[in-house]
Amino acid sequence: MTQMRKRSKSVDSQTEASLPGESAVRMLEESKIGIVGANRPGLDVPALDGNERDNSALTSEFFSAGQRSWVLDRKMLLSFGGMEEFHATEEFRSIRNQLYRRREERDLKSLLIASAVPKEGRSFVAVNLAQVLALQADCRVLLIDGDLRNPGLHEAFGTSRHPGLSEYLVRECDELDGIQAGSIENLFFLPSGGPTASPSELAASGRLKTLLKNVRSLFDWVIVDSSPAAVLDPSLFAHQCDGVLMVVRANSTPFDVARKARMKFGSESVVGVVLNRIVERVPVQNQQAQNREEPAREIARVQELLAEE
Repeated sequence: MTQMRKRSKSVDSQTEASLPGESAVRMLEESKIGIVGANRPGLDVPALDGNERDNSALTSEFFSAGQRSWVLDRKMLLSFGGMEEFHATEEFRSIRNQLYRRREERDLKSLLIASAVPKEGRSFVAVNLAQVLALQADCRVLLIDGDLRNPGLHEAFGTSRHPGLSEYLVRECDELDGIQAGSIENLFFLPSGGPTASPSELAASGRLKTLLKNVRSLFDWVIVDSSPAAVLDPSLFAHQCDGVLMVVRANSTPFDVARKARMKFGSESVVGVVLNRIVERVPVQNQQAQNREEPAREIARVQELLAEE
């Protein structure tokens, strides 16, 4: 069982994505289960069978066609270029390395980021995992905001949510129309799109699977954020992705709730669990033993979650 024990920088924020206090994101793995419309102007993208596209026709022209002026929210997106957030960014590099090890064992290109309940840091993990994957040379990453109920990734990039996934799912736009490129090299973003009255029905349509198939040759990784597993959408999306990475908030998510969410995805789908917001308090007086035990106790809970069939 691999554990990550580095401490991360404090980030003062009230959002789901924050890491308050001295916190860490850690990914734990268990070998038995796995780890934690119209075409763009000027582009000739021939359709195949009405569902597939010949992406061999796409060139670098496509990747500049959706250029946007992103205004990055640094409470949400870590800075991977400096030392200020070194410990947090190193944790995400470690998660990236573990995912590549899993990729050697199974087909793993599209990855759903899931959580049992809101406020576990799911979107924070999704956006920064996409970021750290895109740091690699010639590694194109598509981040999809699949939370059709309470989307927020467009705010992290300071950009519009239209057109996006919901418009694609109801066939109001082409899969390429909503994909944005911004100030982060190799990172591309498909926002959630407009609100919909029937997110579960859209998730069940199978259109996401078509989208993932059509962009598969364009991107090295596709990261899909989702709604909490308390609703039906994530489990429907999970069947259309290669794997699921669960996010669990330390000292917050009840074990039974996390276990129930994991069971919705199945042992073969879950490739790992990220334990978020592990508080490593500075020991004072007689609390040293308790402070040492708390992170270990949380890690043990996640290991038990992973070990279950």
